[in-house]
Amino acid sequence: MAAKFGNDHVGRYLDLGFQFAVAIVVGAGGGYWLDSRIGTMPLFLIVGVLLGGTSGFLSLYRAVYPRESPGDKKDAG
Repeated sequence: MAAKFGNDHVGRYLDLGFQFAVAIVVGAGGGYWLDSRIGTMPLFLIVGVLLGGTSGFLSLYRAVYPRESPGDKKDAG
């Protein structure tokens, strides 16, 4: 018997950890590649990890708190 979740929107949250990790790895890989080309070993690696972490956190935040369009607002009264 398959487990049932109380919320039908759980599926969009299942891959958030993977997205966060991939953003950090891509940032670190890009920084490492740039450092190996230029010869400034830890500088762009650190910058890439920070940018990747920021990008991953931003995508996580946008998935958890999506923007409401003007037509989606509910009337209070």
